This record gives sequence, C-alpha cells and structure tokens, in this order.
Amino acid sequence: MKRLIIVLFVVGVLVGTAYGAAAALNVNGGVIQVGKDTTLACQTSAPVSVGWRTAAGGGGDARIFGLELSGFDSACDGQYVLAYLLDNTGNFPSTAGMWRASATISGGAVVVDEYYVGGGPPNWHAASMGEGPLASLIDQVHIIVKSAFVSSDAPGP
Repeated sequence: MKRLIIVLFVVGVLVGTAYGAAAALNVNGGVIQVGKDTTLACQTSAPVSVGWRTAAGGGGDARIFGLELSGFDSACDGQYVLAYLLDNTGNFPSTAGMWRASATISGGAVVVDEYYVGGGPPNWHAASMGEGPLASLIDQVHIIVKSAFVSSDAPGP
C-alpha cells in the first residue's frame, strides 16, 4: 500500500508539473477544457455495459467478485482491460478497488475477475464469491483498455 501511495504521489507531482508547464505556454488555440473521456480508442459505437457478479459476503451483503463487460466493438477484441471501482467520493473502496481481466476481450465481451491485493511485485488475486467490496459502495467504474499489460499489470510470481 505504501508503494502505491508513493507511486500515486509521484504521478500526481509529474502530472501537476506538466499541466503547469502547459498552462504557461503562449498558445492561441481556443479554450482548454477539462472533463471525463467517455470514449475508448477502439470503441466507436454505444457505451460499454457493466454487469456485476455478486454474492453474499460474511454479513449477508452483496459483494462484488467480478464485472461482466459487454458491448465492445470488434476493434477492441484481443485487448486487455483494467478497471477501477470507486465509491461516491471518488476513492477506492476499502477492499478490491483495482481489477483486471485474466483474458482479453473476445466477441465484444470480457469478464474482469482478478483484483489487486497489494504487496510485493504486482499481487493479483482471482476473485472468489463473497470477498470483494460491497456492491452498495460502488458509484463509478473506470475502464482502461490496453493492447498489452506492462510489468505493473502483470501477475506476480
């Protein structure tokens, strides 16, 4: 967790520095806009649908143990998916906020079924019923589609 916080801090500093440097440029190009990117490079049609795989946890509340993503264009087939689950304040829930699919998108769909548990080299865990975050806490899902995983996305030893 400490390593993740340090990485996020360094990334924040670098992004802030780049943004500040860009803001200082004398450019005559119109208004700079900030917002969310709701499109994927390989996705030109309707939005991707998100379905939950849930099961009762220890307290009987519905807990997420996977996401079923569908509606990807065929151009996304063969791509990898990372997903971030956030609560209504835009933060990770107390458990299992970073997820990835163990397989690539195929036929416009993929199941996101592993979550990051922290520690050592990237430590991903196959989700089991009843151990993920409470479904009632999740307010946002952010999806990243990649052509390949980098070392920090890859499975641990």
